[in-house]
Amino acid sequence: MTCTVTRHLLTLVGVLTGWYVLAAEPTPKLDLAEYRTVETAVAAQVRLAAAGAAGQTGYLGAAVQRDDRGRVVVEAVQPGSPAERAGLKKGDVVTRVGGQAVKTPDAFREWLQTHGPGEAVKLTLIRGELPSEVTATLAATSRPMKIGTQPVLFGAELGELQEGGGVRVEGVTPNTPAAAAGVKAGDYIVKLEGAEFTRPGRLTDVLYEKRPGDTL
Repeated sequence: MTCTVTRHLLTLVGVLTGWYVLAAEPTPKLDLAEYRTVETAVAAQVRLAAAGAAGQTGYLGAAVQRDDRGRVVVEAVQPGSPAERAGLKKGDVVTRVGGQAVKTPDAFREWLQTHGPGEAVKLTLIRGELPSEVTATLAATSRPMKIGTQPVLFGAELGELQEGGGVRVEGVTPNTPAAAAGVKAGDYIVKLEGAEFTRPGRLTDVLYEKRPGDTL
């Protein structure tokens, strides 16, 4: 009986000792270095949006992805786009956009989505291990048809960009230029006008510049 009581007492002492040690450990301090009070809050000045640009997202015309070193690299530059006119090239490493460090493709796209057509965007790059800067003026993602302009028809319904590359053709309307050219449902379009096809909406942009009788 004495041994049993002794064991229970030792167990209780161990538990109490462990609790005392835990209670004695200092509570980790919260890092409030970035915290701002109402008095020290960051102030931002709003301004009028450009005429006709309210609610629109600017179009750059460059697709980016992570490389094997985790950097944000330009994968493709659309012909005739603001990115091409600014001198952006495939393989450029984007380090900053608009003065803000960019570490992921999602962050790059999200930043662009907050800027509208007509805004100038400065990109800080690494090209061939050397730093570089380019400035691109964003265009509209969609443009109204000019008065008197005859729209053109291609006749292919596109899906989303596939992980392996290319945009899948979901359907082809009979008796259209796409059908006459031999495009079929299930095909993958990997290049458009000589450039890698990385955005389904690029077809709309290209067709906007075409006129009936032009070659695609």
